[in-house]
Amino acid sequence: MTPFTTDITRAVVTSLDRTADPRPRELLGALTRHLPDVARGTDLTTGEWERAVAPARESGAAGPFRHACFDLVLEPR
Repeated sequence: MTPFTTDITRAVVTSLDRTADPRPRELLGALTRHLPDVARGTDLTTGEWERAVAPARESGAAGPFRHACFDLVLEPR
């Protein structure tokens, strides 16, 4: 991971500390930590990511990792 990705990942995982239920905190933390590798390993495009999160965005879903997930900035290859 680049320093940019590492900083965002750390900030999101830290924000999950406010999640009262430990299981969602564990699952969302794992998702957040592994997402950059999945994006790189599958050559995920910004358009693909936007289509994947559109249902959650349109439903008004929000949470501690909203900006990192919905507004993901894919790093140039």
